[in-house]
Amino acid sequence: MKKFLSLLGIGLCFSAASYAQAHLGVMGVNDSCVHGTTGTHVMSYVTMSGGSSSSCFVEANFGDGSALDSFNFTGPGPSYTSIGSHIYATAGSYTWKYVLICSGARVDSISKTIPIGCTSIGGFLYLDANSNCVHNPGEILVYSSADIQVDSAGVPIDTLHTTAYWHYLMHGPASTVYTFTLLGNPVGYTASCSTAISYTYSGPSASVSRDFGFSCSATAVYDYILHYARALRGASSTGPSYIYLYASQTTCHSGTGTVTLNVSPKYSINTSSITPSPSSVSGNTVTWTLSNMSNGYWYMLYVPLTPLSTTANGDTACNNAVIAPTSDANPANNSISLCDSVRQSWDPNEKSVEPLETLAPGSLLRYTIDFENLGNDTAFNIHIQDTLSQYLDASSFQLVDATHPVNTYLYQSGGQNILKFDFPGINLADMSQPSANKGQIRFDIRLQNSLASGTTVANHAGIYFDGNPVVMTNDAYVSMPVPQGVPSYSYSQAPKVYPNPADKQIQIEVNSTGWEQAILSNALGQTVLIQPIRKGHNLLEVAALPTGLYYLQVRGAAGSHSEKILKQ
Repeated sequence: MKKFLSLLGIGLCFSAASYAQAHLGVMGVNDSCVHGTTGTHVMSYVTMSGGSSSSCFVEANFGDGSALDSFNFTGPGPSYTSIGSHIYATAGSYTWKYVLICSGARVDSISKTIPIGCTSIGGFLYLDANSNCVHNPGEILVYSSADIQVDSAGVPIDTLHTTAYWHYLMHGPASTVYTFTLLGNPVGYTASCSTAISYTYSGPSASVSRDFGFSCSATAVYDYILHYARALRGASSTGPSYIYLYASQTTCHSGTGTVTLNVSPKYSINTSSITPSPSSVSGNTVTWTLSNMSNGYWYMLYVPLTPLSTTANGDTACNNAVIAPTSDANPANNSISLCDSVRQSWDPNEKSVEPLETLAPGSLLRYTIDFENLGNDTAFNIHIQDTLSQYLDASSFQLVDATHPVNTYLYQSGGQNILKFDFPGINLADMSQPSANKGQIRFDIRLQNSLASGTTVANHAGIYFDGNPVVMTNDAYVSMPVPQGVPSYSYSQAPKVYPNPADKQIQIEVNSTGWEQAILSNALGQTVLIQPIRKGHNLLEVAALPTGLYYLQVRGAAGSHSEKILKQ
């Protein structure tokens, strides 16, 4: 089993030399916890931006007195990845140092001290059908979420937020007793076996498997869940438009759910291609009757759309859906209402945010992260790292749901709060299977209680598909309301950004006051350009930047506007 230790927030050490602005950014270290006769095998993932994979490589010092090693870069650019590995003979704490060498010049370095050697413990949350407290083949998993408290030597040190599977790494010291305790039962289930698991750590060893068994609750309890997997809303000139919904019932009690979707009148529905076949279609209302819903099985509902000839980019389209009955264990996740701007582009790996209360300091937000495997092979393990904005209250985090079994971790690195969502063994299908290559996770979190008017809260995440380069999502924004008398942001007042893709320049047309600054960031979230702007015509010179994907944020008293820019 794998554990990625975040190396976010590390300071970079630059040498006097430079090479085409090449620099390093460490994605993570993988401590596989396999400690056999040869030692602990550790892998690392390092990214480089601004350099060339043909003339740059990484020199690695693993901190255990072994000889220096070197690793080349791979990837399509402008960000490249170097994957290195090393075997430690003994457990301990070691400092890794990478030096970036381009055309013989040492241009950048980065280091991190990490613990080596551990024992991986984890297992399944399952329905114990034969009541023997053993997870037998064919016994279904529990997709209702559960929390597990982690104690080390009798002291609570962590809480795991899980669905179907849990996982933790124990690093010692030797003879430390770790205890993992369920904090309540998942909705619709009753613990039928031990609710606490103890393990005495005696040093690095092979993985340890421990499962939590449950039985169905005596009283039938239901938890229907409905949410968008995708909602693409392009105008007539931008290709096909469609909506994906996910519907599920997480408990072991079988029930029938009725899903009703109301599509924006900006579109007509292509009724012959709706999947699965609906119970009825009346105008722009689609209804499905889904029987035998249980055990967290997700129904994916697909509705193709055609924009009306009068629908243009910039229009607002609202779609809403509900799954009945709504008198279940958590009615808050039975309905969705989403209004958004009709737009040209759409990214299959994206992040969005929805205020659940009137936007004010302390308000509850719901974040959604969509991911999709666009590779030509199965994605066996996926994890997402979300570095939270300083304006979010990390202690208020709550997992809402996920389309696949997930482990959730909240920790600090470099003074920042980081959420990690780990999908071990997800086996997400490749792009040739569009009905099985998507996933989603949702969580709630509150704004800090003391935020000034006009504060913009921006948040994005990095998605890691196996050992491939990180895929960064867009920034999801909310802004605190400004005092009365200050013009509020509307789509019609948004700056116009073109061309996209861009080559040498990005032009920003501003038709109202209140837009003050343009910030351009690369795919790693690093700011590469900051420029003041004003009402009228503005130019950003980008000819010297490497090709690739960038994020442009235009902000000021009028609000915040963001777009993805492809640099050619």
